[in-house]
Amino acid sequence: MSVSLVSFRGKAALQGILRDVTEKETLERQLQHAQKMESLGTLAGGVAHEFNNILMTFRGYIQLLQMRPELEPEVQATLIKMEKSSRRAGELTQKMLTFSRLEIGEKVPVKLNQVVLDAEGLLRQTFPPAITLKLDLAGELPLVQANPNQVEQVLVNLALNARDAMPDGGDLIIATRLALLDAEFASAHPWARPGPYLELRVADDGPGIPPGDQERIFEPFYTTKEPGRGTGLGLSVAYSMINNNGGGIVAANRPQGGGLFQVFLPVSKQGPAAAGQAPVPEQAPRGDGQRVLVVDDEEAVRDICRQALEGFGYRVGLAADGAEALELYGRALGGEAPFNLVLLDLAMPRMDGLTCARAILDLDPGARIILATGHAGDRYQVANLYPLAKGVLQKPFDLNTLLTQVSRGLAA
Repeated sequence: MSVSLVSFRGKAALQGILRDVTEKETLERQLQHAQKMESLGTLAGGVAHEFNNILMTFRGYIQLLQMRPELEPEVQATLIKMEKSSRRAGELTQKMLTFSRLEIGEKVPVKLNQVVLDAEGLLRQTFPPAITLKLDLAGELPLVQANPNQVEQVLVNLALNARDAMPDGGDLIIATRLALLDAEFASAHPWARPGPYLELRVADDGPGIPPGDQERIFEPFYTTKEPGRGTGLGLSVAYSMINNNGGGIVAANRPQGGGLFQVFLPVSKQGPAAAGQAPVPEQAPRGDGQRVLVVDDEEAVRDICRQALEGFGYRVGLAADGAEALELYGRALGGEAPFNLVLLDLAMPRMDGLTCARAILDLDPGARIILATGHAGDRYQVANLYPLAKGVLQKPFDLNTLLTQVSRGLAA
């Protein structure tokens, strides 16, 4: 606001100009929110990489011990339990990444009821005694092709929103069913196609969604919660995740009162029998003296890979960063025993994995490279290099997976 003294019809008067800065302040708050979330994503990525390296150490040494034939049955059983716990820790790390960054991730055939049951324990621990969680899961449901971590995140987000809508308690109902969407529904929802979908419902006994909020509820940074209790990103991220998985979310009010969120996911074309079978791990063939260069800034990870590869008949060279790897590769290329394959970590000091990979390919266009990463999103970030690489290993990886990838990379 600016004010000035002017003369009007021979009299002194004040003249002022008012400017509405509401939109500007809103945009500034949105920018601050976006910068905060970007910083959190970067921090989570760094923590996940370090944590995955630690898990890789635990899991790798456990699996090396399991390879010894002379172990007593009790020791073998203990190692199996330890390996299972390390696997769960790795899955938790990926969930942290998914919550912090909107990554598409790998889509697999998913049993929707199992996702609900997996989240049930967490939700029951989170809810106060005044809120009763009720499940109404339809039987014999087909599968959906989706990222299970993202579907679980969306479910948890919707359930927590429902909890917040019932400060005095009530019933929270999570239900699943098969829904056949018709042309009329599809015309009103751009993401929908006529046909079978699985519907995940989250309903509460709260006051419901006001009509004005219902239209904007999935907008980024729009929140009905008081300042400091929400960023306005939860529902928009949930909507984007489900949309990335080929579905959509509808917000409504129940006739008897309370809010209702309907999550729709398209039915997978893969049959339940095929997806329900546990994958049989591929037995990695032994090597025949091929030279493999293992590049990782973690000494323990290098040692685990060396022991596993040497135990399967490979000759192994080690490098702690990209610069050392490039020097070793160039020296070997000009000698009598060049490296047949490079196992290359992406996040390293001095020279990172992508820079090193490009330099090796410039030096030797026929180089075979397998990339290793602790970030699920890196699989998509290296799209410009991936056609020239022979595979991507997700940390913490299974040693049998490592040996199988190396065998495939050498055969490609």
